[in-house]
Amino acid sequence: MLIMKIYLTILLSLLFLPFVGFAAYTDVTLESGVIITVSGYNLTVSGTANFDSITVNGSSFSMTMSQNSTLVVTSADRLTFDVSPTQYRQDFNCGSSQSTLTVSNNTSSSGTVVITPGDTCVVSGGGGGGGGGGGGGVSTPIVTTPIVTTPVVETPTPTPTAPEVASPSSVAQIVSSVFNSTLKLGMTSDDVSRLQQLLASDSEVYPEGIISGWFGQLTKKAVKKFQKKYGIDSVGIVGPQTRAKLAEVFGTSEVAQPSTPSAVFNVGLKKGMSNNDVKRLQQLMNSDPDTKISDSGIGSLGNETNYFGFLTEKAVQKFQKKYGVASEGDPGYGYVGPKTRAKLNEVFNQ
Repeated sequence: MLIMKIYLTILLSLLFLPFVGFAAYTDVTLESGVIITVSGYNLTVSGTANFDSITVNGSSFSMTMSQNSTLVVTSADRLTFDVSPTQYRQDFNCGSSQSTLTVSNNTSSSGTVVITPGDTCVVSGGGGGGGGGGGGGVSTPIVTTPIVTTPVVETPTPTPTAPEVASPSSVAQIVSSVFNSTLKLGMTSDDVSRLQQLLASDSEVYPEGIISGWFGQLTKKAVKKFQKKYGIDSVGIVGPQTRAKLAEVFGTSEVAQPSTPSAVFNVGLKKGMSNNDVKRLQQLMNSDPDTKISDSGIGSLGNETNYFGFLTEKAVQKFQKKYGVASEGDPGYGYVGPKTRAKLNEVFNQ
């Protein structure tokens, strides 16, 4: 870890920070006194008081802040940030052109705060901040990882008088509906895969139809729909009552495997876009271990989103390099243009 200790004095006026030049070291540089480059991302740093020191390494940087000091970090790449300890985090704003993090030390002594850049944030609508009032109150810290949700409009379905069994397709297979243990959010197992296959056979319950073996938010939502449809308390956990109803409804019938998302794209896709085509793209990328979006969290298998961010761009670049479409430095690297769309159709429609 490269550690660079810099003593900064920040003027309490409308003047800009003084510029101090630094040489580049491995993958971390500190430029012009206010630009910190961490893992290839430029972060603009400013403040309103004295800072004791800055320590920079390959994936984060820390500042020893004197009492009543404030630090503002701006990212033109619209990154999220993790702040430790969390009590120093004051505000975070994700704009259309940049993201801004505000960190303050409102204690009576100096303290060290560690700031770690994350993924690209998602722009969301939000009400304006509260007006004036003396004393400089502390705003509530917000979660650094954006949560993308899809609105669901449900029409209440009356409890059926007889079990409803999905009609098998030509690619159906026998899937057991017997579960001997409780299944819930966060679990990963073959039982979860079987549960997802059963639920996916009913498009009203699980229209996404993603079979990942991981019990994520989409699976929980599908379980709640199943419970609501069959008059069970909608809690999203596969307990004894839900397991009994699954066995009753599906028995040992054949259950159709959900089809692979279409690999046909009629328009180009690039970083910053948000639509259903992006979600299909992420699902296709996650079907190949060499090009998956993420191992966990947003963008991972079963947690695909409509937003084309940094992680999606990286996955597209891996796909392009794997199939010889483009490589680093080539025009269209990371962009889903005509050649990439043709290769997607060729690879995933086999």
